[in-house]
Amino acid sequence: LGNLYLLGRKPAESREEANAILERDPKHLEALVLLCEAAMSPEELDEALQRVKEVEADHRNQPRYHMALGTLYFKKKDLLKAESAFMDALAGKSDVLEAHMALGDIHLIKKDFVQAEQEYKAAADLAPGGTQAQLKLADFYLRTGKPDQAKQVLEGVTAKAPDFIPALYRLATLALDQNKTEDALKYLDPVFAKNPSDLEGLKLRGRANLMQRKATEGLQDLEAVLKVRPEDAQAQYLMGLAAIQAGDI
Repeated sequence: LGNLYLLGRKPAESREEANAILERDPKHLEALVLLCEAAMSPEELDEALQRVKEVEADHRNQPRYHMALGTLYFKKKDLLKAESAFMDALAGKSDVLEAHMALGDIHLIKKDFVQAEQEYKAAADLAPGGTQAQLKLADFYLRTGKPDQAKQVLEGVTAKAPDFIPALYRLATLALDQNKTEDALKYLDPVFAKNPSDLEGLKLRGRANLMQRKATEGLQDLEAVLKVRPEDAQAQYLMGLAAIQAGDI
């Protein structure tokens, strides 16, 4: 339940669930991990760090313990200690996917792109098709100006999981950035087959329609997005372009 709260962006409720377990069993490792992931404020981070350190003797050989510790230090912006903790998670066991991803994030912040790529690749190699690890690697390539490598990773994902929506979004966006509107629309076909009202898909299709000078179709897609998400700044911007294209200035 605590993990579901965290996925639903309700960290306070997630912490309550973790604390309820820890009241019964202060050494419960997964509850400690959850508490660390849900900690947000400096006070919550300090409290979680104290709890984690209190059980070091019981869990120092567990990769998940070091992941929890590294997560806290990362949130506290202590990259040196965070990196050390994530390295400890890999000690004697190199297949901890989350540790490689976290180390990739740290090296990216430090602008050590060679090391970041190595860590993201290690995570992607360990992960099954259609997971966050492959997306991290693709996003890294996009961020560092390597669109061809990003496309290769993403198409590898969709070859195994044809309807993995996050990868399809990225492929469509990449195609639009390269003025390949027909390719973008093909990538969006599985998205709409799964959900004809997919908001991110509608926004991308709206952008494609504008690039093809189809203002009316673009307006329809973007209006549907803004009806549900009126605060969407990108949709608002595209809507303005669509209005201009349609002659409604």
